Amino acid sequence: MKNKKLNLGIGKNKMPSSWKFSPDIVKDFDKHIEKSIPKYTDIHKLSTRISDFFLTENNCQYLDIGSTTGSLIEKIGLHHNKRKKLNITGIEIEPHFCKFSTNRIKKLSLNHNIKFYSQDILSFFKKSTKKYDLITSLFTLQFIKPSKRAEILKLIYNKLEWGGAFIFFEKVRGSDSRFQDLLNFLLNLEKIDQKFDPVEIYGKSMSLVGSMEPFTNKGNLELLNNAGFKDIEVIFRFINFQGYLCIK
Repeated sequence: MKNKKLNLGIGKNKMPSSWKFSPDIVKDFDKHIEKSIPKYTDIHKLSTRISDFFLTENNCQYLDIGSTTGSLIEKIGLHHNKRKKLNITGIEIEPHFCKFSTNRIKKLSLNHNIKFYSQDILSFFKKSTKKYDLITSLFTLQFIKPSKRAEILKLIYNKLEWGGAFIFFEKVRGSDSRFQDLLNFLLNLEKIDQKFDPVEIYGKSMSLVGSMEPFTNKGNLELLNNAGFKDIEVIFRFINFQGYLCIK
């Protein structure tokens, strides 16, 4: 098994424990994620609609952490385009995603000031003096080492304006082994419904070992509370994917 590559269902093969957001998956990334994460399009719609409560005037500051292909920024930008001019920042550690996102946004007629930075979020926050009205993180923190996650959430809290919001979606573990098995079973059936082959499902799971470390709902709430967030509402739950709205 050590030298055998795995079929991931994204047209590429990888070794076990070797998942990376490499340049060869950029053009297929959005389609793959929409198939892999149930209700992904609805998650974007929900985030976009919630933004109306926090991006309320010209020059509001919006930050997307782990912006990948810029698809959420595109949706939020288009949603607000005829009503106000926003300052929008996408942080994405992979430079090929930033290049793709920049080219994507250039093709649109948006009034906003939109910039993408290829940095890790800790470095970005330590250099930035901006405060944000809205910060989003969709399925990103689960790829950051747990030892750094608490520090990042505290920085997110500190970088928000008072009354600003953090929209946070993650994959979550079951509260115990029985529920974890049940959730994995249901998720695998969802993937089969999306025409993933069982070999692809297994390959993706194996490739993510050591790269993705989701917490339980309880663990996420403890991290958010410790970061300073007290007003937290669960706004989405489907199988083992969960969304939180946290207001400062």
